[in-house]
This record gives sequence, C-alpha cells and structure tokens, in this order.
Amino acid sequence: MKHFIFLLIASGFTLISVGQSNKIISKQFPNHTFMLSGLMQEQNNTAQGSRMVPSERVIEQSTYDNYFHTKSDSVKLNYVLNGISTYDFSMLLYPYNYPYSTSPTFNYLGIFTKPQVEYNSYSHWTINPNTLIYGFYEKDLAGYDIYKNLIKDTALFADSSIFPNKTFINNFNASALIDSSRSYVYQAGVSNKAFKQLFSYTATNKVLKDSTYEYSGGAWHLVSKTFYTYDVSNNLIQIDNYSNNADLTYTLPLVEQLKYTNTYDASNRLKTVHTSYFDGTSLMPSVIDTFAYTGTYSFHLSWKEYQYDAINSYWAPMTFMTKTLNGGGFPDVITIKTFDSLANAWVPSVKQMMTYNTNNNPTKLDEYIYNFTSFPSSPDFTTHYYYESFVNTTSLNDQVKQIENITVYPNPANNILNISGIDKKKTKALVSLYDMQGRILTNQEIMIVNGNSQLSISDFSRGNYLLLVRDEAGDIIASQPLVIIK
Repeated sequence: MKHFIFLLIASGFTLISVGQSNKIISKQFPNHTFMLSGLMQEQNNTAQGSRMVPSERVIEQSTYDNYFHTKSDSVKLNYVLNGISTYDFSMLLYPYNYPYSTSPTFNYLGIFTKPQVEYNSYSHWTINPNTLIYGFYEKDLAGYDIYKNLIKDTALFADSSIFPNKTFINNFNASALIDSSRSYVYQAGVSNKAFKQLFSYTATNKVLKDSTYEYSGGAWHLVSKTFYTYDVSNNLIQIDNYSNNADLTYTLPLVEQLKYTNTYDASNRLKTVHTSYFDGTSLMPSVIDTFAYTGTYSFHLSWKEYQYDAINSYWAPMTFMTKTLNGGGFPDVITIKTFDSLANAWVPSVKQMMTYNTNNNPTKLDEYIYNFTSFPSSPDFTTHYYYESFVNTTSLNDQVKQIENITVYPNPANNILNISGIDKKKTKALVSLYDMQGRILTNQEIMIVNGNSQLSISDFSRGNYLLLVRDEAGDIIASQPLVIIK
C-alpha cells in the first residue's frame, strides 16, 4: 500500500493521508485497517448485489492544507470504457490503490480483483517525506478482462531507487475466479519475480485457501498459507494465516501468525472482528473491532476498536468513530475519538464534514483536528472531489424501456444526422452523444415533426461515438453506435 504520514496522534495511532479521505491505522498492527477495509468491501459487494449504472465517476481529488496554504495530496484518473467509481461509505474513501498483499486476501470479493474505481491510469501527487515538498509520487496503469476483473496493475514510482516499480498479474479460471496472482519488481530495468499466490475454492465459489510463494535462489518457496471458514450464509467467520517470517532458509515449518474471528448481524453485516497474532511463543489476542448499523444501510455508523494490553491483561479502548446521516441517508458528520487513559474517557481527535452533489457523490470533505481544547473554526484540511458525466453502455439494455423502430442515417456521418421512425405522437426528444470512454459530449433537445428530426454533428471530430435518444419522460427509446467522418 502507498501511504505518507503527515500527522501523529498521541493516542498511539497514526493518521495518514492516502490520496483520499484520512483513516486511522494502529501502530501496533499496521495492516489491521487494510484488513477491515477488505472485509467491509466484501460485505458491501455482497449486500448491494448488481451495480446500478451511475451517471458520473470521479476523475480528480485534491486535498488542501489550509494551515500551510498548499496542496498536500492529489489524484487524477482516466478510465477504461464503462469504468465506474464507487465510494466506500464504511471506510469513507475512494479505494484507488491496488492493495496487493501477501497477507490473507481479506477483500477477495472487493477491490482485490474488482476495483471499485475502474481506472486505466491513476496519477498521484503528495508530500515527499524526505524533502517535505509537494510533487509527483506515482502512477498506476491497470488492465481488465471482459468481466471487469483486474488482470494487470503496474505501479510506477517517481523515485524507483527507493520504491521499485512493481507489476501485478492476476489469472482467472473458467468461472472468472482468480486462481493465481504474481508480483514482479523492476530494478535497474530488470524484471525480478517476487511473489506468487495460488487460490482454491469451496463448492459455492468462496475462496477456501491461498498459498503464497517467494522467488529466491532460482526457485519458488512456500512462505504463507491462509485458510478461510464460512457460516451457512457464506459469511467469512474465520481466517487462519500460517507463515514463518524469521526463516531465511525456507525449511522451518509454518506457524499460525494471524487469526481473525468474525461475527455478523441478522442482515449479514460485519459486527465484530477478533484479531490474534503470534508473539513468538503463542497466538495472543491483539485487537477487537465492533461495528453498529441502523436500518438497512450496508455501511456502519459506528466503529470501536480495542487493543489487548498483555502487560496488564485487559482490553484498552483505542478508537471510536461515529457518523451522522444527512436527509438523503449519507454520512455528513464523522467524529473520531481516541481514549485518554489518564482521564479514563473518550476525547475528540478528528471531525470530518462531508458535502454531496445531487447524485449523492461527495464533493467536499472538511477535516478538523482537535487541538486539545476544541476543534478549530475552519478546517485544517479540505478535500475536493471532481466528476465527469458518463454512461455505462454495457448496461443500456437495463435502461431501455422501449426501443422504437428508429433509423439513424447516414452512418458513417459527416455534418447532418437524420433520425426517423420516432412515434409521431412525440413532439420533442433529447439526443445524447458519448465518446468511447462513456463521457457525455452533448445533450441536445430536438424537435420532432411526423416522427422525423435532424441533428447537426459538424462540431464533432472524426471518431466512434454512441448516440442515445430519450423521450420526454427520460426513457431511452434508441441507442446507436455512430461513426463520424470528416
């Protein structure tokens, strides 16, 4: 994962900027929030079912440091055809980065193989931790199969001597399930094998086991095995990970290093996660996370985390996140508290206030850092989200109410496009033209006379397009691939 630390919180947690909304990560267990995010992604994908066709997708995100009056983090994206973006309302971020990890694949059904931001290129600018200067940091290039599975991701870093360029390759079986994943590291222009991960499944296509191998000395060596257990509702209830990080010879037996035990509520939403880790002698309790929900919402409205204090043998409260909802049912005020052991009370740490557009996508996130006595009157950081309109052409059949016998000609076309065969009772319609990335280029209202109309396309350059015709009720009555020649 690709992070830069810019603020330390005295409670023992680190607030990090990830080119998106900030999130809390335990110092003691640095991959823990990544794991929780993965479990939330799996749960949300299961709960939401088929994706709706969105009308816009995020193309840029920029975080501004209001104290230093400078940008601290920015993201720009380009998309594949029909690529969408989905905001994660549990973790409160756009999950941009491809989170390849040789740790257990917690988010198999989430952003591991089906990213929620389906870009083909991702550029990231942030604060260099060495120079403290804002500048370019990385670029990711992604490729997908026909099922929107991520088959390749290449990470290109500005300083490849410190952060080697990496490529991840995923292979899928006949059921479109990932069966192997490989990572490669590029150093001095040479591609070196690094890790490969192999997967097996249950009869219901849930991942049952993954095995990770490291390439060393001209051979592959097994370094990790993870087993997954499910309940009758196919909820992931236990994860057991075996490895031996101290073994440099690849000959010692693997030892259980991590264990996760999960519970769910009656709506199959993640309720608790109990985490244990190997302390060198035995498997010891580490972290407990609890989540609370309201109504039928798939994202949680509160999250509490406790870490086990082995010296004093008790569960120490660490983090408490709460959310309030706006009139549309989306989080608008998020408060994060940490526990003050001296005062024996939860104390404020971070407050976030979110603004949305008419499509219920976030447009602004103001973040306030508690200064030991109060929150400041103005935000410490402000993040803006920018979008482009588009249509998911692969799902047009779900939108079309009635395709009329409409003819669009000539095709290929040059200056004027004739549209005929429209219901003669209609007097006007809306014509939309999209490029092959799904971006809306124009919406034009046309007048209909005896079922016929015309559209000027003289302002559009040579290329391939998609033409949609909607009636006055907004229903699509025709869709037509269009070629413009000049």
